[in-house]
Amino acid sequence: MKKKKLPKLLAIALFLCVAIAPLWQLLPTSSNEPTPVYAANNNYNLPEKAEEGLMLHCYLWRFTDIKNSLPSIAEAGYNSIQVSPVQGTKANTGEWWLMYQPTNLAIGNSQLGTEAEFKALCAEAKKYG
Repeated sequence: MKKKKLPKLLAIALFLCVAIAPLWQLLPTSSNEPTPVYAANNNYNLPEKAEEGLMLHCYLWRFTDIKNSLPSIAEAGYNSIQVSPVQGTKANTGEWWLMYQPTNLAIGNSQLGTEAEFKALCAEAKKYG
């Protein structure tokens, strides 16, 4: 008789554990604000070589948007960025594949920005390592 009760008690106990476990998340905590986690500190300490660190693929980001985001990118621990192809393209229709159909070898296009914006991005990025 005891052997038949033990599996039932274990099943009930297991069910209660599974049913009650998610409720712990509803209990109030000491602080409702999330604790920030930083991959790098403010002096960045980023590796010098791209292969020794993290690369952020800024696919279809405008050059000015990348430049404005550089402090956040460095704080996140990225030591290099990769942009979409910078050569001239066909008319801007928002199609991603246009980036891979160059029409000339000039730097800059209507999707990403001008050559001057690209050079400004490169100059600013050098400040972060």
